Amino acid sequence: RLEEICEKESIECDEAAYRTLLQVSQGDMRKAITYLQSAASYTQGKVDSVTVLDISGRVSDSLLDRFQEVMKSNIYKDLEKYTDHLVYEGYGVDTFLDQIYEYIVDDESLNDAQKAILSMKFAQTDKALEDGSNEEIQLRAILSHCFQIYKSK
Repeated sequence: RLEEICEKESIECDEAAYRTLLQVSQGDMRKAITYLQSAASYTQGKVDSVTVLDISGRVSDSLLDRFQEVMKSNIYKDLEKYTDHLVYEGYGVDTFLDQIYEYIVDDESLNDAQKAILSMKFAQTDKALEDGSNEEIQLRAILSHCFQIYKSK
């Protein structure tokens, strides 16, 4: 369906962009079309996956891979630099935490008890954010909890 829209609207969209649209919209066609329209207007009709990620507010796979590297480094200074980068770049904390949570749930190097602890911490962070807590403080706190769990493996 997205390919039909691109053809009718004269939008150039590569295969990676289509995959990214499906990923960020989580299968919701209306969201996918909205992201496509926004990306197309932003790029004068030439849509790529980077633009789709930018429009959606989601973090790139390379930044998620960096999360894994930082967690396994056991160097707290790396965590500080990583968190500073996230804050500086202005990524949406809610979206980023959703992505990191998905990553943690799928991480086979963590046992069920560690995942349960982190799930509780993510729930507490989500509640704090809903109550209006400072996003940067919550981001730093949850990433510190993640770091401690990974460090204790």
